[in-house]
Amino acid sequence: MHDPTTIPSVQGIYVISWVLHNWPNSAAQEIVANVAKQALPGSLILIYERCTDLVEKREPDVELQAMLYFGGRERTSNTYISMLKDCHLMEISSTTLSNGWGIFA
Repeated sequence: MHDPTTIPSVQGIYVISWVLHNWPNSAAQEIVANVAKQALPGSLILIYERCTDLVEKREPDVELQAMLYFGGRERTSNTYISMLKDCHLMEISSTTLSNGWGIFA
């Protein structure tokens, strides 16, 4: 697991991209919570991840690799929104892209 003390404590934009899918729910939520702890007031946390409910063609091999190698899983856009809420972060925006990716802030 990433050492949360190495996350800079600044007011700015934190981007978490192509990371959370590699981790089980509890660890992914811990990553988001650690970033939130370090972020100063006024900061923005952006999550940019592939969402299984947004892709036209699911890729079982990618999902299986995440599960076997890391214990992770591909998630739906609603799962990422719930993760923000579970970390007591306010969702201010969600955008879905045509390529099957979502941006959650």
